[in-house]
Amino acid sequence: MPYWDDVRAGPLAPIMKHIWVMEFRPPASMIIRFLGSEVVRLSGRDTTGEDFLSIRTNPARRSLTMAIYRTAYNTPCATMLRRTLSRPGFNPRDMLSTFAPLASEGEGHWLLIGVTETIEADNLPEDPGIAAYTTAEMFPPEFVDIGFGVPEGEIEI
Repeated sequence: MPYWDDVRAGPLAPIMKHIWVMEFRPPASMIIRFLGSEVVRLSGRDTTGEDFLSIRTNPARRSLTMAIYRTAYNTPCATMLRRTLSRPGFNPRDMLSTFAPLASEGEGHWLLIGVTETIEADNLPEDPGIAAYTTAEMFPPEFVDIGFGVPEGEIEI
């Protein structure tokens, strides 16, 4: 697997604004290391350096979300994960995140690089972002073979 330092912006330039990178820190944190400008806009604020699981994931879904991230890293495989996000006063919106593992220098640390997009954005009201969003619903992940296989069985949602 490549390291984050090996990733070059040149080939990714057209989609860099949609890219994010998170780093696993034991025992169960996913620290946001990089957010593209569109991800920041959708989030409503820059959350770089914060724990994604603490700020964006319903406490009841944190262990499930972590299991999906661990599976992507341990297999290793790419993963497509669709979630319905909700924010008080706004229509729910579906988000699709596609991510893959990156190697890390730190013992017990690993990273994910991903891209997130809003699905069916036509019917959404214009709003400054979804800073207060939480995952209202999560759909079963789809694992994609990137040369190492895919995990056996399914993760229960």
